[in-house]
Amino acid sequence: MSRRILQSAFLAALFYGCSQRPDSSIVDSAKARAKVESTHATSGSDSSVARAILDSLSIIAPKTTEGFDTSLVPRDIDPSRVVALVSDSGLVLTDINERDTTIRVSRASIAEAIAKRRGRVFVSLAHFAHIYSQPYQQYSRLEFTPTPTGIDVSVGSAYQVGFRRESNGLRIARIGYYELEGD
Repeated sequence: MSRRILQSAFLAALFYGCSQRPDSSIVDSAKARAKVESTHATSGSDSSVARAILDSLSIIAPKTTEGFDTSLVPRDIDPSRVVALVSDSGLVLTDINERDTTIRVSRASIAEAIAKRRGRVFVSLAHFAHIYSQPYQQYSRLEFTPTPTGIDVSVGSAYQVGFRRESNGLRIARIGYYELEGD
């Protein structure tokens, strides 16, 4: 992992530790951790980097503690800051509430959606960031499970985020929303 990424992760973790947000739970599967640690860096460092990346993705969260509203997403977001957090191969988005539950999007499509501030990709990323930013355990609790290729993170009870280890460090490869809405 590059020194810059590690420094960013450390600073984000330090900042996170000083924030008003309640402590998140870290739950690792011992069996999976042992398997991954035998071939890769420790899961503790992966979980710190994953948390820092999730914190960085919060820049796209609507600025409200009320209901979700994409019109409140900051207008000055540089799409390249969000794209830098995503896997080189793009992102797989899953939402059980959508007709086409799973889609794969490129980094260029993500940048375009953020710049235009519309579409499923923009709404999905903003919704995830909104949920993750909520200061309540049911939304903010994190559970980390090491995988052979990176780490999976359960965010509250609704989201699963998969990180892939790449040459430039951990990157978000998939975000899944698994809470059925409506009736």
